[in-house]
Amino acid sequence: MLGVRGLATSPPPAFRKGDNLLVGGAELAVEGLAGALARRGHAVTLFTRGGEHQEVAGVRLRPSWYLPGRQSEALSHTLWGTIRAMRSAFDVIHYHAVGPGSCAAIARLAGFPTVVTVQGLDWQREKWRGWERWLIQWLGRLGLRAADATIAVAPSLVPPIEAQGARWVVCIPNGYADPGDADLSALSMFGLTPGRYFLMLTRLVPEKNVHRVIDAHRQARLDWPLVIAGGGSHTDAYVRALRKQVEEAPGVHLVGVVRGSTKAALLSSCGAFLNASDVEGLSLAVLEALGVGVPVGLSHIPANLDIFKFIDLDEDARPVVFDPSNLDAISRALQALSELPEGSRMAWRRMGDRVRARFAWERLAAETEAVYSKVLGARSSRSGEGEPT
Repeated sequence: MLGVRGLATSPPPAFRKGDNLLVGGAELAVEGLAGALARRGHAVTLFTRGGEHQEVAGVRLRPSWYLPGRQSEALSHTLWGTIRAMRSAFDVIHYHAVGPGSCAAIARLAGFPTVVTVQGLDWQREKWRGWERWLIQWLGRLGLRAADATIAVAPSLVPPIEAQGARWVVCIPNGYADPGDADLSALSMFGLTPGRYFLMLTRLVPEKNVHRVIDAHRQARLDWPLVIAGGGSHTDAYVRALRKQVEEAPGVHLVGVVRGSTKAALLSSCGAFLNASDVEGLSLAVLEALGVGVPVGLSHIPANLDIFKFIDLDEDARPVVFDPSNLDAISRALQALSELPEGSRMAWRRMGDRVRARFAWERLAAETEAVYSKVLGARSSRSGEGEPT
């Protein structure tokens, strides 16, 4: 597997720096999938950006060279990792994300079966501008046309991926990651009352619209605090602007990156979870919130609504949907979430069982395994003697 920095729970040392969120949803998704495939008996190798040769939960981690920098890190690492992978007897090379997936063109020329997972249309993200955006889309098209199979994590991603010329597209969603045991004493550290605060777990990047949620929260004048947990990703100026904004917004807490029992406590005890993104794939943070039975307020983008195509909705547990560009709409959503009756909250808790079952990584690993098998069957004359990677 190629395309991410490492495992989310044990990233390479270079990506463990204070409040910077240097691993995110893609790493969490790869960790869930790789571990589930390993439990199914496959030998899984993940090329990481630095770190040590080791095995974690059955997944072999192999550090590979990369050129640091916002524009160079992912592509240089994936290119070098692809060269290393082609010198081994892997059955399948699985790329994660559009940009790294461009290297599928090189692997295909060498006769290696390839799969690309698309977590979102990366050229739409705010951090890419001008020629960078054009280059990311061109590279993405190159990889999608070369890959034997493309996995879209959300149904709404399938048509635009097919429009890029992908050979075969299948939709397999991201999985639910259990946040683990909660340390409820963390709530007192932040001065929070269980069930009476809003939570955002997010990268602090412009397309997540954290700045708009802060303004909407101030406009709504509710007695529920807003807790924002996360860090920047090559967005230092934006993070500084948020900190300044929070200084003038009573009841808003910017708490940095949270992990482990603290994250579990904030997530399981919040009154409502918010995602106000302009661009998503299939948000793992939203899946975590749904899995613990928390009501959600979501921007009305297709990828957020796609989640509910996989599960049966309870009449009393429907997401509060809003236009992320409209402060009044966000304010009304916050008001509605804070006024949910107890019957509705019980329905959300019941939905958690369905989410955990439908988005279980074991189930999704079996679906991914079927994709590998079909790719290998179609190109059996080119497959080697190793295990899926």
